[in-house]
Amino acid sequence: LAVCPLLAAVQAGNPLAAGNRLILSDRGITAFDSESLQSRWHLLQGEQTDEMVLADGLLLVTSGRGLHVIVPATGRVLWQRPSEARLFPPAVADAVVYLAGDDGRLQALQLHTGRLLWQRQFPGWVYPPAVLGGQLFTGGSDGRLWALSRADVSVLWERPLGQEMVYRPLVLQRGDLITTNFKGEIQAFSPQGEVLWQKRLPAVLLSPMEVAGYLIFSGLDDRLYSLASASGEMRWTASLGGRLAASLVQQQQRLLASLDDGRVLEIDIATGSKRRIYRVNGEPIASPFLTAERVILFVKSFPVRQTVILNRQHGNIPPKEI
Repeated sequence: LAVCPLLAAVQAGNPLAAGNRLILSDRGITAFDSESLQSRWHLLQGEQTDEMVLADGLLLVTSGRGLHVIVPATGRVLWQRPSEARLFPPAVADAVVYLAGDDGRLQALQLHTGRLLWQRQFPGWVYPPAVLGGQLFTGGSDGRLWALSRADVSVLWERPLGQEMVYRPLVLQRGDLITTNFKGEIQAFSPQGEVLWQKRLPAVLLSPMEVAGYLIFSGLDDRLYSLASASGEMRWTASLGGRLAASLVQQQQRLLASLDDGRVLEIDIATGSKRRIYRVNGEPIASPFLTAERVILFVKSFPVRQTVILNRQHGNIPPKEI
């Protein structure tokens, strides 16, 4: 996950570490002790739950019933905001939660109380915004990139994208914006709305991560693409040989890609070459979680859910039912 400077204290992913808890979203929320992996609490069991966000010590998760803000240590629900619309995982900046969904409504809520600060209606569905300084950047089914003022939600500028946005924009470390659409197009904009470069690739691309001046995209063609963030110049492309089961994870100069056939690929960020391949029994249900000495993977192995610990020095530790 690439995070802009303003959001450095905000984490998003699945699973997430919060203190001595490792928290998983998979048809509900389960918190495990981060050392023993014993379960400590459960919430929303059986419900469709999304990628989580951790901000200012609070866990935010959307489900089919709305937004839930949770104290990670205990599982206590601090507040909820019900919604009949399908919500996307929220964005958070400066103790403000930006919430949006398929009803086209963008809302700003106070993080610790849930108090509604403002709301704005868009045509069709809309994504939670990327945040940079005093600006919000969003878009959705209307095929436009919108720049809004954080102070009064007024429109600063808008630009056509030629097609629906795949997901909310990414704000790069230097402040430029990256968007992708359903025609396989990537566009880079300045914060003032100037088009810096654009490129079209043969597949629809999901939102990228930024690593050391490069963008890494996963495509619906089961390939990875690495482009220079300043120019869009292709660095490398690599076939995964299968469908990604969860988001990519970065650690130093490697990526971990978990595939639906049970393979976990360790990929060199500089070249796209595969450095190591792990194999597990079952389909990963979340991204790999990295610690200094091990990789923890949650997998679905009928009829139970299991954790698999990948020990890079000594092979796999036997899986454990959870």
